[in-house]
Formats: sequence, structure tokens, C-alpha cells
Amino acid sequence: QNMFVTIVTDKSEAIPLKTSLEKNLTSTMSYSNALKAVLTPEILNDDKTISDYKLNVKKVSIVNSADMFK
Repeated sequence: QNMFVTIVTDKSEAIPLKTSLEKNLTSTMSYSNALKAVLTPEILNDDKTISDYKLNVKKVSIVNSADMFK
């Protein structure tokens, strides 16, 4: 059974995230300072747990967001 996931990220983070997913490495969450300031400790703790979850990704494609919903 296949699952398709879309992740929206900054252009500068796309290739490092792709590499991390393909190699089943830790994918640390990142937030702007303004958003991080309002996140609860529970969310930040969940992020730490989730970042190490192995997804066993088979394929990752990087698509320009402007082309995503054409």
C-alpha cells in the first residue's frame, strides 16, 4: 500500500530534507522565531520524537509550489 505525502518547505531546505528522507535520517523540525515562540513545550517534545521516526521512503520528488496545483 502506498502513501503520498506533500511537505511544503523553504527552497533552501528542500534538497537537505529530500536527502534526509531518502536515507532515513533524522529530520529535525524548523520554525521561524515568531512561530517557535508560541509553540507549546508538548509540541516541541513531539517534534523530537517524530524527527527520528523511520518512514522507509521509496521516492522523493521536489516540485515547485507554483506547479503543484496546476
